[in-house]
Amino acid sequence: MNALLVLGGMLLLLGHTAYCQTYTPPPNIQGHPQHADVVTLPTGGSYLVASGGSSSNVPTPPAPVPLGTTARQLKAEHDARPKAKVVYVN
Repeated sequence: MNALLVLGGMLLLLGHTAYCQTYTPPPNIQGHPQHADVVTLPTGGSYLVASGGSSSNVPTPPAPVPLGTTARQLKAEHDARPKAKVVYVN
């Protein structure tokens, strides 16, 4: 039993060592024009006002309609539609 534990530990250690030897870090692209620079982000304010717009141009969401009202309206529209003249039954 002890020999099996020692063998398992050695295999785990060798596998980890092999992985660490084959790992290559990603390339460092400092001079590339699309490289992200560290900048401070603005805090507070509104993105709309900062981009030249005003907050009065933002549309307000419509008032919520109860689900029952919507269901009754859709049922009335469905009942008003023309129905099929022939019904195929398999």
